Amino acid sequence: MKIVWVLATLLSFRSNRPPRRLRSEEEAGVIEYNTLLNSLKTRRDSLGSKLSELLEAKEELKEEKLKAKEEAEDLTQEMAELRYKMTCLLDEERKRRVCIEQASLQRIAELEAQAYAIFWPCFFFFLFLTVLYLSSVVKD
Repeated sequence: MKIVWVLATLLSFRSNRPPRRLRSEEEAGVIEYNTLLNSLKTRRDSLGSKLSELLEAKEELKEEKLKAKEEAEDLTQEMAELRYKMTCLLDEERKRRVCIEQASLQRIAELEAQAYAIFWPCFFFFLFLTVLYLSSVVKD
């Protein structure tokens, strides 16, 4: 009985209420029960709020994971599209260079043909002049 009164006195100091004098063991039991009940309710409310915070954080984490997954898929798709565009650009560049190379080879062939067209007549002309000169030198 005395312990219950001491506990009730201590609890009343915590709540800034003046200590009450207990009349019977029944009242002490009821007070002790109510005190424990209030303490449990407070803890329950505290744990409930922590649980709701935890569930909310868990839901936010799920949303963030889903968002990150969608962003990763979007980036993967974008990378595939960029790779395709790059491949197309490289193919176009290759075709352009092949055309330039063919045009260059054709121009070289044309210039060689022009050179041969000029060279052979000149060659034969100089050959003819050489023969004439040598024949005139031999006659003298």
